[in-house]
Amino acid sequence: MAQISNTRIARNTAFLYIRMLCLLFIALYTSRIVLEKLGVTDYGVYNVVGGLAAMCGFFSSSLSNATERFLNIALGKKDIPLARSIFNQNLLIYTLVALAVIILAETVVKWWVFDALVIPPDKHTQAEWVYQFTLLSLAVSLIGTTFLSVIIANERMKIFSAVGVTDGLLKLLIAFLIDRTPYAGLISYAYLSFAETLLVQACYAIYCFRHFPECRLRFTFNPPLLRQMFGFIGWNIFGTGIFMAKDGGVNLLMNIFFGPAVNAARAVALQVSTAVSNFTVNIFTAIRPQMVKAYAAGEHSDLERLFYQSSKYSLLLFWFIALPVLLTIHPLLSVWLTDVPAWAAPFTIWVLIDSMISVLTNPTWTLALASGQLKDYTLRANGMLLLILPLSWIAFRLGAPPLSAFIIICIARILQVVMAARLTSARLGYRPVHYLTRILLPVARVILPALIS
Repeated sequence: MAQISNTRIARNTAFLYIRMLCLLFIALYTSRIVLEKLGVTDYGVYNVVGGLAAMCGFFSSSLSNATERFLNIALGKKDIPLARSIFNQNLLIYTLVALAVIILAETVVKWWVFDALVIPPDKHTQAEWVYQFTLLSLAVSLIGTTFLSVIIANERMKIFSAVGVTDGLLKLLIAFLIDRTPYAGLISYAYLSFAETLLVQACYAIYCFRHFPECRLRFTFNPPLLRQMFGFIGWNIFGTGIFMAKDGGVNLLMNIFFGPAVNAARAVALQVSTAVSNFTVNIFTAIRPQMVKAYAAGEHSDLERLFYQSSKYSLLLFWFIALPVLLTIHPLLSVWLTDVPAWAAPFTIWVLIDSMISVLTNPTWTLALASGQLKDYTLRANGMLLLILPLSWIAFRLGAPPLSAFIIICIARILQVVMAARLTSARLGYRPVHYLTRILLPVARVILPALIS
C-alpha cells in the first residue's frame, strides 16, 4: 500500500509541478501586463472591489473541502452509490449557496463596498461593473467547485494540470485584450475574466460527466448523510470565514486608512507569495486524498508517515524557493514590474514569511478534515487568527504604518501553528515533542545556517 501510495503521489506531484511552473511564469507576466495597462489606481480598485465580492466566496472553499472529504471516504471504501449521492447533494447545495451568496452580496456587502471604501469618484461606475461581473464569476465557480472536487478526489491531476495551464493562458490573453475593447479597462478586464471562468468550469463539468460513474444527475435525498454533511460544513464554513476576515478585512482596513495604492502593493505581494506557495500547495493537493483515504481505511502507519513527511518536506521546499526571492526582492520587482507600487517590497517579504509559517497548518488541517473533528481545530487553532483584524485596526488608529498588519499576521500565525500541533497530537497519538523533533528541528538545522550567514 505504501509503495503504491508513494508512486501515485510522485506521479500526481509531477503533473502538478508542471502545471505550477507554467502557471508561475504566466501569472507573473500577466500581473505585469494588467498593472501596466490598468495603472496603480485602477489595479488597486479592482483588487479591493473584486476581492470584497469574492469574500462571500469563502463558502466555495468550505464546500469544496467537504465535497472532497466525503468523496475520498466513499471512494476509499469503493462505494460508488454513496459517492453518487454525495455528488448530487453537493451540487444542489452549491447551487443554493450560490444564490444565497449573490443575495447577500447584492445587499449588505454591496452597501459596504460603495459606502465605506475609498474609491475615486470617476471610478464608481467601473467599480460597479467590476463588482457585478465578479459576483457572476463567483456563482459559476461555486457550482463548478463540485466538479473540481471530483477530479481531485479521483486523483486525475493530469487533467487538473492541463485545464489549469489553459486557464492561465486565457488569463494572459485577457491581459492583452484589456485595451482592445470599446469599454473602459476595468470593465473589460472584469467581463472577460467572467467569460474565462465560465469556460474553464464548463470544461471541468464536461470531463466529470464523461469519465466518472459517480457524476450522474439524480435527485437523491439522504437525510442522515445531509445532517452529517451540514454539521461538517458548518464548522468548515466558520473556519474558512476566519480566513475571509483575515484577508478581506485587512485589505479593507488598508483601503480605508491608506487608499487604493496600498491595496495595489498588497496585491503584488500576494502574487509573489502565491507563486512561491504553489510549490508546496502541489504537495498537499497530491497527498490530501491519500491522507483522507488512509484515515478512512484505518491505515494509521501510512497516515502518520504522510503527516510527518508532508510537513517537513513542504516546509523545506518553501524555504528553498523563497530564499532567493527574499534576497533579491528589490531587483526582482524592478525587473518584473514597469511601475513598482510603494510598499510592494516589504509587503512581499512579510507575506512570504506568513506563507512559510502557514505551510505547517496544511497537514494538521487535512487531518482535522479526515477525522471530521473540526470544532476544536476551528475554535482553538484558526481562532488565533481572529486577533489580526482588531489588532490591525488598533495599530492603524494609533498611526502605525501599513506594514504593521503583516507583522501582526505572522505573530497570530505562529500561535495558530502551536495550537494546531497540540490538537494534532491527540489525533495521531504522538507527544507534542515529536512535532518538534521530527519536523521543526530537522528543518531548523537547514534554515538557521542560511540565516546566520
